[in-house]
Amino acid sequence: MSRGADVAVRSAPDGEGPRPLVLVGVRITHDRAEIAELELASHDDVDARVRTLLERDGVSEATVVQTCNRVEEYVVAESAPAGRAALSDFTERLSETAVVEMDHGESLRHLLRVAAGLESQVLGEDQILGQVRRSYVTSKEAGALGPVLEDALLKAIHVGERARSETAINEGIVSLGSAAVDLADRERDLDGRVVVVGAGDVAGTVVAALGERDATDLCILNRSAERARALAEPVGAEWGDLDGLADHLRAADVVIASTGSAAPVIGRASLADAGETFVVDLGQPRDVAPDVRELPRVTAYALDALRAVPRRTHEE
Repeated sequence: MSRGADVAVRSAPDGEGPRPLVLVGVRITHDRAEIAELELASHDDVDARVRTLLERDGVSEATVVQTCNRVEEYVVAESAPAGRAALSDFTERLSETAVVEMDHGESLRHLLRVAAGLESQVLGEDQILGQVRRSYVTSKEAGALGPVLEDALLKAIHVGERARSETAINEGIVSLGSAAVDLADRERDLDGRVVVVGAGDVAGTVVAALGERDATDLCILNRSAERARALAEPVGAEWGDLDGLADHLRAADVVIASTGSAAPVIGRASLADAGETFVVDLGQPRDVAPDVRELPRVTAYALDALRAVPRRTHEE
């Protein structure tokens, strides 16, 4: 980390000398928290949260890194106690076992590890690097970056790029999408009909992984049919909106869901008559209602179940 992130100072009143700026972070991540706590910690509007943190007493910089597997908040403050106080409303509603508080040095090291893919549920995943970039842009546009966090985030992005170009960390199963497809292929082969619900970045990795496994009977559904079409046409898949979701689910052997919805898009009723169906929910918040697991002919997995899938990549 360059000197700017380590020794940035703020002017103090005359006679008091320079006052060092301190980076304070707090995180809740997949390795310590269940999905319910990650849902509780997540912000509907990350941009608004960054602006809120910036308004707290003693805070001069702020950023939030939020993905389906982590919510992390960082502030630069005039003192560590001021930074912790600014983040207290985030930590007080979560269990002590799920929350990790980070001092200046640990926050810097952790950001580097996150961008490199070392802290991901799927070791070496590429999506996290783009998510760190989005955090940088969001905070930059909010006027929330200064000499500490701007330097830290740019250095983390650079380290993440080098990790992927100079090592083999992003070989093998390196996305939630490919982990979900690997799980479905082992538990229920992909020769039948596969329905992907969602058309965002994670759904894109699902479709790419399905292509590598030669899945041919594929349908992509999304709230915006045009986004589903854009993802489906290059691979020759069917596509549509969510209006006929229940009919598509009844015909599916495998369902993999990853949308940006704030509430489940697949409920018990839509799968009650679906027959033998294998479901993987990659949504955060959940895309599949928890009571779906009570259906006798439905096997449903959420993000927690994917933690063991990439283990062989980690060992390699």
